[in-house]
Order: sequence, then C-alpha cells, then structure tokens
Amino acid sequence: MSDAELPELYANCRAFLFAADEDFGIVPVEAQAFGRPVLAYGHGGSLETVVGEAGSEGQTGMYFPTQTVSAIKECILAFEQVESRFDSERIRAHARQFDTSVFRSQMFAFVESALAGAGKSST
Repeated sequence: MSDAELPELYANCRAFLFAADEDFGIVPVEAQAFGRPVLAYGHGGSLETVVGEAGSEGQTGMYFPTQTVSAIKECILAFEQVESRFDSERIRAHARQFDTSVFRSQMFAFVESALAGAGKSST
C-alpha cells in the first residue's frame, strides 16, 4: 500500500492490530491519532503508547500477553465484546501527547531546567 492510502485505512478500521515488540513503535500512535483502538502485544513500547487497562477511563486499546495466534484471537474476541466503550476523541487526545510539537516543548523545558540547575551548582 502507498503512504497516500494509509490514512484512509487507519480512519476506517475498527481497531489496529500491533503484534510487534518494539522499543517505541510509532505505528500504534499513528492509529490512535485517527481515534482507533489498538490491540497490542503487551510488551515493549506498546506499554508506553497504548493504555490497555480494562475499564480504564482513558483506555485506548487492549493487550494480548503472547505473540501467538490463540492470544491474538482471544484479544480480538474480547475487543468485540467491549468495542462500543472506546471513545475515538479520547484516543486521539491520548495520541496528541506524542506529537512532535509536544516533544520539542518538553525537550526545550528539560534543557532549560538542566542549564539553570548547572548554573546554580557552579556558584
């Protein structure tokens, strides 16, 4: 598929299945930016980018414990039972915290704070 086709696929899927184990993994964040829940392998970066606690008000997806067909199947079936509880706008809001502008702002604040602290320790 082309990059041009990807937004439409994200926007029109019921949920996004992410079975990879990555340090961060931008793909689940991209899917959430379109308001789509993510069914993710509960390991690695997905634990940072997907809120998978069942019943959590800010839940943005669900986790499966192992990278097996049976675990993924169970997760999909469980999702189908609670699919209507997912709030697309809440999922989008969660994804916005990973936006480049937020990263830059937080990094700038961190560097300023570190420089200010360094200046105090040298006096």
